[in-house]
Amino acid sequence: MAKWEYLVVEFSQVEKKGMGTQDKAEEIYRAHYENGVILENWEQGPTFRRYLKDAGENGWEFAGNGPPKHGGVTCVFKRVKE
Repeated sequence: MAKWEYLVVEFSQVEKKGMGTQDKAEEIYRAHYENGVILENWEQGPTFRRYLKDAGENGWEFAGNGPPKHGGVTCVFKRVKE
């Protein structure tokens, strides 16, 4: 039976950008915490979409989301433990 390892990532909003002539705001979220540890220079780190892509390429599978903290989004990833 497979054994799993888990990664809990909290994403926080860092900015809003205007888009087009209607000036609708796009919220930009970046990875802020991994397993409860703050990421160094997280404000310049990967965006939510980039983080998901990179995690998938490193064998992590999205397993679900948890309660939001710090006004952001919490995601849980899993992969087979080696």
